[in-house]
Amino acid sequence: DGEFTVLSGSSVTLTAGATTGWTNDYLWDNGQTTSAITIPVLTSSRTYTCQYANQSGAVSEAAFRLNVVPAMQLINGATTDTATLLPGSKATLQLAIPAQADASTITWGDGTTGATHTVSVAEADMEVTATYQGTPYHFHLRPMGGGQYPIDATSLIVNPDFSTIDGTGWTMTGSWGNQRYNGAVEVWHSTNFHYTQTLSGLPDGQYTLTCQMANGEGQNTGYVYATSGDTTVTDVVSQSAVGSNFDAQRDRMAANAGYGRLTVDIDVTGGTLTFGIREPSAGTTWLVWDNFTLTYKGATGTAVSEVAADKPADAHYYDLQGRRLSAAPQKGIYIFNGKKYVK
Repeated sequence: DGEFTVLSGSSVTLTAGATTGWTNDYLWDNGQTTSAITIPVLTSSRTYTCQYANQSGAVSEAAFRLNVVPAMQLINGATTDTATLLPGSKATLQLAIPAQADASTITWGDGTTGATHTVSVAEADMEVTATYQGTPYHFHLRPMGGGQYPIDATSLIVNPDFSTIDGTGWTMTGSWGNQRYNGAVEVWHSTNFHYTQTLSGLPDGQYTLTCQMANGEGQNTGYVYATSGDTTVTDVVSQSAVGSNFDAQRDRMAANAGYGRLTVDIDVTGGTLTFGIREPSAGTTWLVWDNFTLTYKGATGTAVSEVAADKPADAHYYDLQGRRLSAAPQKGIYIFNGKKYVK
């Protein structure tokens, strides 16, 4: 079930799944009986429904509500009309229209035409308007920091604290060996392990990247790194994790922002920053890491140094109603140091 926005003229595939455990009995309202159907050219809003049966013969129904629009707004490739960016960032605005439509009929606020428009983000909020078929589309750009440096840019990192309980936003190469996600990342006995993410469109200048990491086995060879242009800066893990207890290390990191903290300072050039974790050894270490942060200090030569300070910890447990608990529950959802955990 769900409601989705679709650009007019798009090809849309709808899937009722997963098929595992089902009898593969499907009936769509257009008469098709496969688990997935494709509408090659969708031009008007409508709802598709699919009936499906499980192994016991019980029948259920899913609905796909498709809202067709003549144009869709994108900022730096993401479907949105509002973006929060660092001051000085380049922002590419796009009004996506059907392939057969004439992009020259799109007019931007400064009089230029075409499907895309590039701006440098001002120090104050900015609104850019594009007009298509008589309809205005408004793009909102909001710079971070309010003119004050350093600026906490952690929100630009996808899944910096692994709250999704998976690797969303990150790319892994090499061998995991073994691994686990649960509010942090655990990996042991890996080979040529590389865990990375890239940010583009950043303003050039001085940045600080941090991450918390601990090692419980083998030599300290794992490290956090940041790369921009031809420059790579690293910081090797030094925090010992006796006993290799994943939950204990994760909770210590949540309770104390300084625990196992690794820091790299780097000048970004060309607007691109690549960062992450590397473990070059082969099958000898056990690592846990969590809580990436990114700070923008300003243009090179004018940046303001950040004073490092640990965040105060609230080493107590709470339920979802905010009631204090004497200890972590044996099962269920609870809050510890501002983060949700599931047992």
